[in-house]
Amino acid sequence: MATATRIEDAPTDRPMIVVSNRQPDELVDEAVDAIVTRNDPPEMFMRAGEIVRAGSDEDDRPAILAVDDDGIHERLYAAATWHTKSNDGFKNTTPSKRLATASRIRLVADAKKLPPLVGVVTTPTLRRDGSILAAPGYDPRSRLFHAPEPGLTVPEIPESPTRSEIHDAVDAIEETLADFPFVDDSDRATALALLLSIVMREVIDGCLPLFVLTARQQGTGKSLLLQALVTIATGRGASVSSMPDGRGAEDELRKRILTILRSGRRVAVLDNVVKPIDSPSLAALMTAERWTDRVLGVSAELDLRNRSVWIATGNNVGVRGDFARRCVWLRLDAKHAKPWTRTGWRHNDLLAYVVERRGDLLAAALTIARGWVAAGMPAPADDVPILGGFEGWRRTIGGALKMAGIGGFLGAAEEMYEQADGEGPVWAAWLAAWHDWCRDPVPVAELLTELRREGSMLREVLPADLAPLLEHPQSAGQRIGSTLLTRDGKRFALEGGCIWIERAGKHKRTKAALWRAHRED
Repeated sequence: MATATRIEDAPTDRPMIVVSNRQPDELVDEAVDAIVTRNDPPEMFMRAGEIVRAGSDEDDRPAILAVDDDGIHERLYAAATWHTKSNDGFKNTTPSKRLATASRIRLVADAKKLPPLVGVVTTPTLRRDGSILAAPGYDPRSRLFHAPEPGLTVPEIPESPTRSEIHDAVDAIEETLADFPFVDDSDRATALALLLSIVMREVIDGCLPLFVLTARQQGTGKSLLLQALVTIATGRGASVSSMPDGRGAEDELRKRILTILRSGRRVAVLDNVVKPIDSPSLAALMTAERWTDRVLGVSAELDLRNRSVWIATGNNVGVRGDFARRCVWLRLDAKHAKPWTRTGWRHNDLLAYVVERRGDLLAAALTIARGWVAAGMPAPADDVPILGGFEGWRRTIGGALKMAGIGGFLGAAEEMYEQADGEGPVWAAWLAAWHDWCRDPVPVAELLTELRREGSMLREVLPADLAPLLEHPQSAGQRIGSTLLTRDGKRFALEGGCIWIERAGKHKRTKAALWRAHRED
């Protein structure tokens, strides 16, 4: 039986809330005020319309976890003492589940009552203003929660690193990468760009491209390289998941994207990619600063910031269509039939080497980042290709690499775009044949007649996505017309110029759409 308590005997470090004979809205007000007052230092936050806390997953990895009604109920227990009033004084009681639900709804409705949370980090991190977040706990300036790794010691990062200090920082990182068979200097630069992209993510405006870590053959070391770089930046190896395949793959990928962004994971890896990447969802994600999708099982939508660094790995990874513009390649080639049998390593156990020296290696990356800030945030070298949609990333990482004296950044971009673009050369050749056949606008019916003519050059070089359409006698014209519409105005490179298909009005009598191949040298 609950014992009667005089009000002056109640604990003084928490407010006393009497639940009997109260108006519901007043009780909710007191409950919410108690939660907010108790949330100092902050443990609960607002993120994308959800109440969350900074926690860990089942593998003790930092994660952003949603706080449901049960979580709010538990907070109410800690935030106040709860009582009912009787004739002989006050009796102890507990807050109801209904009060917890109402309190959560009130907190969500007034989002400013809890501090906003962007992410959880476990290592010192560069803020947007160039300063370094090192203190544990919530940082209002960056809106990050810093949960330091036990035992990690990071040397002090100089405010304005000298040229010698930056040189030593680059040497320390390149020593870690010494055993990897990069195809050329551009790939070595991309490896450093990947590391800096994780460390400097908070100062990069906009989106990041997909890092494609690929090797000619299995056993070349791409997984080891990935784990080494991610361990330096985050303290743990990367969590990986496979690229969904088969029926329902796109829906499954969208679920994974939402789960990864919701958890606040800093690095997301799609491992062992086999088929060419051609996902509309992944393509949209690469150029979306925010990602909105429906939570599985409920009608609510989440609108999340897309701040993760995304990586795809595999052997001879390919991409299709416009996805090539959303990627940067990191290529390895050991030029060996059995690369896993190689000997003569500088570091026989690279991950042990990284873990042992991790504080120094992280400090090296932060020194490069700090050096770029101290130098006035210089722009990249003039010969670095423009990367549409990722200019913030190009400017920040390209500028940091230039300041550090590292050349080759995006040096293989054009070559990889051409190799990845399987559609471009085929369509360019077909449109060139069309241009030679007829330069006047023609309806699809006339084009179809030519395609069915024996010996037609147009048919000889017909793109693979058009060829099957001829097998539908009744609807071939409509299907080809629809395909042409999806390519309307798209330029394809051709002999120093470009060529494209364009819609050119309608036929005077039949009103059918007219098409022509237009070439510009």
